[in-house]
Amino acid sequence: MPERNWDRTRLKKVLKGFQGKKILVIGNGNYAAEEAIQLRSFSDEVRIVTHAGEPNFSPAYLDLLKKNNIQILNQRVSEITGVQGVVTGVKVHPQASRHESIGATLTYGGEAIFIALGVASSAA
Repeated sequence: MPERNWDRTRLKKVLKGFQGKKILVIGNGNYAAEEAIQLRSFSDEVRIVTHAGEPNFSPAYLDLLKKNNIQILNQRVSEITGVQGVVTGVKVHPQASRHESIGATLTYGGEAIFIALGVASSAA
């Protein structure tokens, strides 16, 4: 597989395609927070969906998320929804804990979904 050499200018052009769209970031920890904060410059509506039971963000990132009006949803994603190959949102279950869902399935609209998983959090 050829290596992709993304520079900032090219990446900004790609992300401008998400301008004004509802954006969902699926993940937890400082990595998901950083992604959401960066994406906030392209959209007024950015949410983080995390299934950790308890969100795992450092105090500094929690403050930045609050200042940027980024909502944290403590819910487990059960399905990414779409129509004819176009993402329309996610179906989620509210969480009582990391392994226990409570309540009915909810749906959140989102025209762009970013997965921010796989990086260990430095929050303690």
